[in-house]
Amino acid sequence: MTGPAQIMSRAGVWIGICLACTSAAPVVTTDTNSLRQDSGPARQDAGPGEAGTSVSVSDGGRDTGGSPTRDVAVPSPDAGQNCAALPPGYRKQLCLKPWIQNLTRRDGPEAALCAAEELLSDGAITDCHLLAHFVGEVVIHSNNGDAAQSLVDCPTTCLQGCGHSVMEHVIEERDLNAIFRRSGRAAVLTELRQFSAICETFAESDSETYFVCIHGVGHGLTNSGFVTPPEAAELCDEILGLQAAPCASGVFMEYANQYLRLEEADLIAALPTICDFGESPWRDLCWRNVGESLMWYFGHLLERVSNECNRLPIEDDAKACREGAEQEGELAQMQSGSCP
Repeated sequence: MTGPAQIMSRAGVWIGICLACTSAAPVVTTDTNSLRQDSGPARQDAGPGEAGTSVSVSDGGRDTGGSPTRDVAVPSPDAGQNCAALPPGYRKQLCLKPWIQNLTRRDGPEAALCAAEELLSDGAITDCHLLAHFVGEVVIHSNNGDAAQSLVDCPTTCLQGCGHSVMEHVIEERDLNAIFRRSGRAAVLTELRQFSAICETFAESDSETYFVCIHGVGHGLTNSGFVTPPEAAELCDEILGLQAAPCASGVFMEYANQYLRLEEADLIAALPTICDFGESPWRDLCWRNVGESLMWYFGHLLERVSNECNRLPIEDDAKACREGAEQEGELAQMQSGSCP
């Protein structure tokens, strides 16, 4: 895909961008026949203890049966013990993962995301999209991996993050890396077409869910790790054709988010090389997602993020980074008001 295209942002909003405009990456391969290199930062949904805090429940990903030290339904700025001490930003949402997931198990995804939205309204966080991703993890597990039902059960609160994570985790469970090693690229394409067929069931009846589903496929492709992000975007193009844009945006959103687990100094040092894919038609899309991710990292301080974007040595890259940050600032304002 090398011309202007319509790319879906994380909110399901369509924006026009140019894909033809013209490291040290978390996941790097040299070609489509390469295997994953696990030398980079951890995945974005790793446990909140890695955020440098302790939390009030024992596990963010499963219910161990123990009672938390506080009522998990209380939507307060200190929803997870010690989380309140963190500034609004990416690490604070990691800290809140056990709280939001336990609340989802107890009261359901809608109640959990409304509690997240209340934190947003109180100013305790500046974005609840990642929290919605964590809710999606619980939903897909509670439905025993049934992606279609999970997409139906996911509320759209917090810019559809719950639905975004559904296909991501379904694809992770299939371990495309292992399938590729065992049976090759053709077998992977067969798997991907089966995943896209799940999304197709919504194409006519619920176009919004369809695009959320396709976007989640992109997230899952990146986490599969057997191809580079540009190669993953090309796979989106190959299996989806004209509908590949939301998938490609999921690829680069997940890719950029992987850098957010770095310490600030390391993130800033890595910044100039994040989208260094050579002469890739996906470069502009990558930098836009970097700008968006930096907004999450720095608690939506647009001036701070714009200054970091301006440090990029190539003006076109800096411009795409700034524009991604600016759009994310606008989208962040759309997260409130969806709950009673």
